[in-house]
Amino acid sequence: MKNAVRRVRWAVRPASVAPPAIPAEVGSVLFVCLGNICRSPFAAVVAQRHLHERGATGVACVSAGLQPSAAGASPPEACAASARYGVSLRDHRPRAVTRALVDGSDLIVVMEREHAADLQRAYPDRYDRVVLLPLFDGTARGYQRYTIADPFGLSAEAYDDCYRRIHGAVAELVTQILRPPAPDGRSSPGRSRTSSRR
Repeated sequence: MKNAVRRVRWAVRPASVAPPAIPAEVGSVLFVCLGNICRSPFAAVVAQRHLHERGATGVACVSAGLQPSAAGASPPEACAASARYGVSLRDHRPRAVTRALVDGSDLIVVMEREHAADLQRAYPDRYDRVVLLPLFDGTARGYQRYTIADPFGLSAEAYDDCYRRIHGAVAELVTQILRPPAPDGRSSPGRSRTSSRR
């Protein structure tokens, strides 16, 4: 019931919401979801691959969960769906979001508004680094503009839809990271750090 009400509430909001600002200097990206076995590990691998393909070899992408799954590994459905994008999650093991990970990340990318709210409560001093990945999905409307839903426990089709959205949104996020900075130093375009950073 709560999810249904939330969907209706967000459905009446404007369909066009601009992607959030990206820091001018991005050398490390932390992808966050709830359990760190489905969405965030896939997003981190896809982002790292996009960055390497575009020559930004000095930008590191990692993932973590707000409540790491007790399952200890990505489910078979996640492994099967990710494999269709050339991504293997078979060796992935979930880990928790920590102060060290948050402090060490120039950009923190979350899957849902609720994740952003959780990080704001836990790390208010780093909240300016948090961006919402679904806002980089230009095809999303209504409630989907603010969430990439957790496919855990759902059908293979749910995983396919989730990973399709993540793949497209991450590609746009990487494009924004690699754009030259605006004069104010922080705008929707961002500037990458290449291999000379570290």
